[in-house]
Amino acid sequence: MNASVPSAAQPSAAQPSEPQGPAPEILELRIHGIKNTTPAEMLGVEQVDQVERATGDDLGAFWVEKSPPAQRRTRREAYSWGNMARSGGGPLAMIGTLFVHIGWLLILPFGLCNVAYWTRRIPRTQPATSWNGGRGAPTLRLFALGLTLIYVTALASVSLDLIGVQCYPQAGSVCSQLPAVFDALADLSRGQRLALLTLIPLGIMLLLYAVSHRARVEYEPNIARLAEPLTGGASAEGTPVAPVLPDTTVLPGATVLPGATVLPDTTVLPDASADAAPEPSAGDAPSGTPLLARAEFWVQARVAATTERLHLAAVLLLLALLLASDRVYVSIEQRQLPQFDPVAALVTAPIGSVCLGLAVVGLALVIILTGRASTTEPDRVLVRRRIAGWLLAGSAVLLLATGLSSIADPAALMPLAADAAQPVRVVGLEAAPTLLAGVLLGLSVAALGWRRGVPMRLSLLVLLIALGFMVVGRTLSEGQQIIAPAAVPYYVAAAALVVVELVLVLVYPLGPNRAARRARFAYQGWLGMGPGVVMLLALGVAMTLASLVVVGFAAYLAIPFTPAPTGGLRSVEDFPLIVPPAYVEFGVVLLGILLVFLVFTAATLVPQMTRLFRLSTPRLIRDGNVTDPGEQIAPLPGYGQAGGPPVEHSTDRINLRALKARRLAALTQRGEPLLGFLAATIGVGLAVTVVLRIPEASALATASTAPPEWITAFTLAAPTIAIGILSASALTAVGLIALNALTKTERPLGLLWDLICFLPRAGHPFGPPCYSDRVVPELNSRVRAWLEPEGTPRPQRRVILSAHSLGAVLAVSTVFAHVARTAADQPIAGAADGDTDSAPRIGLVTYGTQLRAYFGRFFPELLGPDVLGTRPCRAPRLFGGDPWLRQVLADEQDEGTTAPQSPGSLRAVLTPPQADAVPPAPFWISLWRRTDFLGFPVNSYAANVIDRGASEIEPKTYLFAIATHGRYPDVAQYSGAVDDLLGRMLPETVSVPPTAPAATVSTTSSATVAETVAETVAETEAGTVTVTVTVTETVTETVTRKYGYTD
Repeated sequence: MNASVPSAAQPSAAQPSEPQGPAPEILELRIHGIKNTTPAEMLGVEQVDQVERATGDDLGAFWVEKSPPAQRRTRREAYSWGNMARSGGGPLAMIGTLFVHIGWLLILPFGLCNVAYWTRRIPRTQPATSWNGGRGAPTLRLFALGLTLIYVTALASVSLDLIGVQCYPQAGSVCSQLPAVFDALADLSRGQRLALLTLIPLGIMLLLYAVSHRARVEYEPNIARLAEPLTGGASAEGTPVAPVLPDTTVLPGATVLPGATVLPDTTVLPDASADAAPEPSAGDAPSGTPLLARAEFWVQARVAATTERLHLAAVLLLLALLLASDRVYVSIEQRQLPQFDPVAALVTAPIGSVCLGLAVVGLALVIILTGRASTTEPDRVLVRRRIAGWLLAGSAVLLLATGLSSIADPAALMPLAADAAQPVRVVGLEAAPTLLAGVLLGLSVAALGWRRGVPMRLSLLVLLIALGFMVVGRTLSEGQQIIAPAAVPYYVAAAALVVVELVLVLVYPLGPNRAARRARFAYQGWLGMGPGVVMLLALGVAMTLASLVVVGFAAYLAIPFTPAPTGGLRSVEDFPLIVPPAYVEFGVVLLGILLVFLVFTAATLVPQMTRLFRLSTPRLIRDGNVTDPGEQIAPLPGYGQAGGPPVEHSTDRINLRALKARRLAALTQRGEPLLGFLAATIGVGLAVTVVLRIPEASALATASTAPPEWITAFTLAAPTIAIGILSASALTAVGLIALNALTKTERPLGLLWDLICFLPRAGHPFGPPCYSDRVVPELNSRVRAWLEPEGTPRPQRRVILSAHSLGAVLAVSTVFAHVARTAADQPIAGAADGDTDSAPRIGLVTYGTQLRAYFGRFFPELLGPDVLGTRPCRAPRLFGGDPWLRQVLADEQDEGTTAPQSPGSLRAVLTPPQADAVPPAPFWISLWRRTDFLGFPVNSYAANVIDRGASEIEPKTYLFAIATHGRYPDVAQYSGAVDDLLGRMLPETVSVPPTAPAATVSTTSSATVAETVAETVAETEAGTVTVTVTVTETVTETVTRKYGYTD
């Protein structure tokens, strides 16, 4: 279904009435973050029934107060972009939400794959009507396809091997744990049973696709909706195009509206095709228009029908391959041939052999087309989409034909040898997960060098040879040995090649200016190795979920029950179930991964819990440059000559509570290096999984010579270890999901999930939806509707975007989206009547945000220093009292890389034209506190024009409490920031009319007004003093509220 998308320019009938008096000219639009703050709390009212929805739906809406104070001369709105229906539904709705969130957990690896896509070096020079994925995009799409196949292989191992074959070892016998409906399958032949059970993995993969697709059509309707009125939604050939607005300069070939300027073919703009200009070298500063400032960024589908069809075709082809190979292999077993003979196989199972060959060819085509689908040239999209459609239809026909051949083929009805000790397993399901894990591990290691400039062909060649050595070594380790002596040289050679690849990653880039180019990696996530780190995490999660499914079902099916009186059901002791070894091996390795990671984490963090450090703190400012020391606890302006945080010896209880809260926040801020260590551990564990071979218990029992006792003990204990660690992991994950789903406090998986869902889908077609595809256009529409109601510019109007946490990323994206819809020769928000000297009419107040510390480091091309116009940030340290010590010292000493001065950066577009020798302050103020585990400065830890401190005392609690990540708008520093921002944004002449007992005040800034009010309050002994500031005849603000007097 398609969710309705409200247009802010056309308010619904629920639009509340305006307050009496002059119409407000200032819009303060508040945007929540990961905590899904309720509209009532965002608007600062006590009761939920005091707010109403102005426009929108249950997923995204603008909320206002029903009865705003008459004295307030600003219009305050709250935008809720999560599902804020906090009441109704009852327990059944909660249970349904829990299962939906579990479904979202299953697609978590797909979401991480999407994150890896955006951590790459994305070209800033993009074509006007298409998308160039840049370096590594084809390889990452192949990695995404491999994740899909890992899921299919795991599901097929359960349905085809464990249930279809091993649960029916002899005629009339069925696994005792299977439901009674499966008893009917005992009367079918092996081929008939497998053909029917193929529907299980196919149905589950379609269900995962439906979970992703259903949410996607609710969050992403703007792709079609916004493109439709601007471009018709598609060109004449059906190629999806992005809107190109009037007064915008574009390249030839773009679909444009009247009024756009089209340049000749020989012109190359900053956002021209990446093919027309060379891509920057590794470490070079990006150039051109910021990606977020491109008009088509939020309405351009980068992974759409073509890739979806290819993944679905791969699912069908892999299932057809398994069915056909089983048909051929079993036919060979039935004839009791001494070895596999292709000619004999073709004669014995002709239909199965043909289907097998077609499935192999089809999978090869899918792999080729998946790599080619990483770019979206308009002249090729339609061709690839049609090819993918025909391939999907052909794959469905092939699977149907293979299934029918398994059902109707006379050879499929022939019984196997009656004296078989074990049923013949489904061929391919033992080797497939190991091979897939090895290939994807190689791609992940290669991705470590994508940003650092390691030649991709060189990386892939080195790792492909290493994988070949590992496969040979694995093949030689048959029988009773975990690692055969003959396999050791091959494993050593593979390890040496992996070390060579890692050395290449560390030494690159090469060439001129190597030191300067390498220095930029210090300000990028995981030293510029982000794509590989995230891909390793995605692969680890995928293998954990796949192993949990296979090993968990095997453990469930192996529980012995008393056979039925008829003897139809059996106990499993007669025929013990054999789990595909790759999943058991990874389950055992997972125990080692978790133990190593937990020990390392404890060794790192526990020593930090034994001491209290006094960390540097920002100044608390209420207005202008007036410091507010009254609410500051245990302040420390900077580290100075000490070079680090001093150990605290205070016994003051309030100080100790604040210092402990800061310590806890500092501990949680070491996540980046810990995740890097976890990714490295997962990489080593996956390599061990590919190398390790656990002998089957049946092979040990029938061995001519007894193996060593430790091998026997390890073999017998491995399934139990795997079941235990995977079950514990599953229970932990489900518990966390239930906590999120049933408490209504956060979105699924908290910050991780919101981070994943913020980024446009570009890596995996089954990934979670991108809510920003809807949120950013809606916010931009509301801003434009306020500044230009019904298309008529209102020069006196202003907008303040007030954004918390992740909402700051949405606010920044909205500013850039507004830039994209503004003529290039006008300032932001559009100057009226061609007045190019006008200042920006949009201001930004952010608080508790991760723009600089996380988003700018992990996604430099989207939100990096060159895009924001702020100082870059180094990675946090694992050790020491302050994880950000290196960056704090660099900011205090004004060392390191300075803030870029890019003309298209966020700071540049929010800064008014310079009128005198003093550089103007940007229309951007950001608040943060040391007790906030997710709040950081956006420009510098030292005093600067953007960053300010926020009180660490909860303002609205009866008992004393330390503030952490929430309630920023309730502190006095927030009100001061808004007032100061208005002072920057509004015209300089401010008049205060005479009101008894106060005198008339005339000043040039809100800071001076505030000082005058403070003096008047101090000198007046009357009960209360109210000073009203009138600006340009339409804006009045009561400023005494922040001093504790009446509003």
